[in-house]
Amino acid sequence: MDEVPEGLSIPHLEARPHIQSASVMLSRVGEYGHEILMGHRSSQLPAFPDLWSFPGGGVSRVDRKSAETHPEWLSDMGEDRLSVFTLLREMLEEVGITPDGKGGFAEVDDEVREIVCRDKSGWLEVAESGRISTAGFECQVITERITRDLRWVTGLDLSTDTLGFSSSVFSSPRRLKVSASGM
Repeated sequence: MDEVPEGLSIPHLEARPHIQSASVMLSRVGEYGHEILMGHRSSQLPAFPDLWSFPGGGVSRVDRKSAETHPEWLSDMGEDRLSVFTLLREMLEEVGITPDGKGGFAEVDDEVREIVCRDKSGWLEVAESGRISTAGFECQVITERITRDLRWVTGLDLSTDTLGFSSSVFSSPRRLKVSASGM
């Protein structure tokens, strides 16, 4: 049926612009082999409820301000620099970790995490105060495309290899891979 009923008008809708975002795949070698960190989103959230996902989120005004205010921070990241600011903020918010300045990660104290979780601008505040650092942080972009190969999976049990994950399952826009010893 491609006819509009008489008296009904459909407003013209324009496509929304793509919102830049970044996600991080944190991996480590654990007791049972390689592990990746995924978070389970609350079923009460309006966006993507009850979804297992990598830590990450949209580029915010805070991330843009951090990048503009401190051109010396993460200067070797090139075109991915803004996404890396987003990752660092999201990793602190969602996981409670920050670069340790030696190529690894350190847990932040509860006060620092609360400052950032209460207001995203808190990330810049604690970074400028020296309570967290961007020094020694390294990451690698593993894809920069819109996801085209999506798959439904069931039985999400990451402690076993029942899903047969392949690299295409993990492809999405601006996915960055971060690895560090001791994580």
